[in-house]
Amino acid sequence: LKEAELQKMQNEVLQEQVKQLKAMVSEVRDCMRLFPVPAREPERMVVLNQGDFLRLSPTESAFGVLQSITKEASLKWQILSLVNFIGGNTQFTAAGYMPSSSDKDAYPTSPGGALESDQLAVDLCGLTTPRKTSQCQHVIAREKELVYRGAENGPEFADPPKLMAASKVDPVLASFLEQMQSNQNPLSHARGDSGKEKALEIALSYLKAFEAAPETRFYAGVPIRVDGAVIGSFCIFGPRAPKGFGQSDLAEMRRMAGQAAAALEAQLEEKRREAAAAFLQEEERERKKKEKKKARNKKNRKKKGKK
Repeated sequence: LKEAELQKMQNEVLQEQVKQLKAMVSEVRDCMRLFPVPAREPERMVVLNQGDFLRLSPTESAFGVLQSITKEASLKWQILSLVNFIGGNTQFTAAGYMPSSSDKDAYPTSPGGALESDQLAVDLCGLTTPRKTSQCQHVIAREKELVYRGAENGPEFADPPKLMAASKVDPVLASFLEQMQSNQNPLSHARGDSGKEKALEIALSYLKAFEAAPETRFYAGVPIRVDGAVIGSFCIFGPRAPKGFGQSDLAEMRRMAGQAAAALEAQLEEKRREAAAAFLQEEERERKKKEKKKARNKKNRKKKGKK
C-alpha cells in the first residue's frame, strides 16, 4: 500500500512543482530559495496523509501530547509555541500555546478582553496559513533546526510583489493576500472560523507584532521526524528572544520535539492498522460479492439447462 501511495504522490508532487516553477520562474527567479521544497516531499506527504496529520483535531490520540509540549514551551520561554505541519500549499498548526494575554509586550495591539490560554491553545489547533509565508517551511526543507534573532540573520522571505506573482499558481496564498488587501483577518481555521474569531484576532495581532520588530524578532524551530520523514516543525517565535536563550534551551526544544515525534509515530501506526483492517474488510466484501455472483450465474445456467 505504501509503495503504491508513494509512487502516486511522487507523480502528483512532480507535476505540481513543474506547474508552479513554470508559472513563477519569469517573475520570481529565486523561487526555489524563497519557497523551498524538500527533496523527500513525496515521502513526507505519504506520512502526513497516512497519519491524517493535516486534519489533526483535539480528539486525536497525539493531540494531548502536542498541546502539553507547546504549553510547557510557552510558559517556560514566555513566547508563542507551535507545532506546524506543511502539506501542499498550506501550513497547518496541529497545536499551539500563547503567553498570557496580560503580557502587553508580547502582542501590544491585541484586542481588548482576555481569552483563557487553555482555550486559545485548542483554538489554535487547526489554524491554517499559506506555506509560502511560513518560517517553518525552511526548517522542513533543510531538515535541520533554524534559530535567528533579527530579520537580517534569518532566511530570505518573499517581498509583496513576489508573493503576488506566486499567488497566481497558489490559491491558498491568493486568498490570504486578497483578504489582507480587504483589511480582513487572513488567518483561517481548518474546522471553520465560527466561535474562534477572538483567537484568530489575537493570533493575527501577535504575528503583526512579530513582523513589526525586524531588528529584534526571534524564531527557533526544530524538525519533527516521523517514520524517517520531516513532516513538521516545533517552533517558538515572537517580537523578541526569550532572555538568555542558548544551546541548553535548544537542546530542551529537541527533547520536546522528540516527544512530539513519538506521539505522532504512535498515531501513524494506529491509523495504518485501521487502514489495513479497512482494506482487508473491503477485500473480503468484494470476495463474497464475487462468490454470490458466481453462485447466481451457476444457478441460472442450471435452470436454462433444465429448460
